[in-house]
Amino acid sequence: MLGVQLSASGFIAPGRLGVSDGPAVDLDLMYRRALAEKTRFEIGLELRTVRTPDANHYAIGLPLRFALGLGRHFEMNFGATPGYTNIDFVAPYFQSAHAFMMRLELGLQFPIIPNFALGFSPLGFTVLGAGSIPVVFAYEPRVWAGAAFL
Repeated sequence: MLGVQLSASGFIAPGRLGVSDGPAVDLDLMYRRALAEKTRFEIGLELRTVRTPDANHYAIGLPLRFALGLGRHFEMNFGATPGYTNIDFVAPYFQSAHAFMMRLELGLQFPIIPNFALGFSPLGFTVLGAGSIPVVFAYEPRVWAGAAFL
C-alpha cells in the first residue's frame, strides 16, 4: 500500500545560541508493508524544509518507520530518518553548506477512517552536522496528517 503524509514541526536547537529556531514542513511518500495484523513497516522518500531567521534548510531523507496498532483507533510509531541537508544562510557573507542528518522519533497516530490518520510526535530529535558545520541537536515535536491509497 502506498501513502502520503504531510507534517509540520518546530525546529528547536536548545543550548546553541548561534542556531535559530523555526518551523519545518515535511512531505513523505511511503510504501507501507503489513508485517502482522496490527504491525507494519514503512519506507519512503521525504522532502523537507526548515525556515529560521538565519538560514533555510532543504533536505531529502529516507524515512524508516514501524507502526504498532495498540487499539482500533490508536497506533504507536517508531521511526528513524537519515538524510542530506542543504543549508542556505541568509547572510550574504556565508556560503551555503551541506550536512548529514538523522531524525529519531516516537509518535502516536489516530486512524480516523481506514485510509486517513492524524498523529503527533512529542519525542522527535534531529542531529545534523558535517565537517564545516558543528553538530546541531534539535528537538522537533511534530503533527501530521496522512492518507493511504492503492
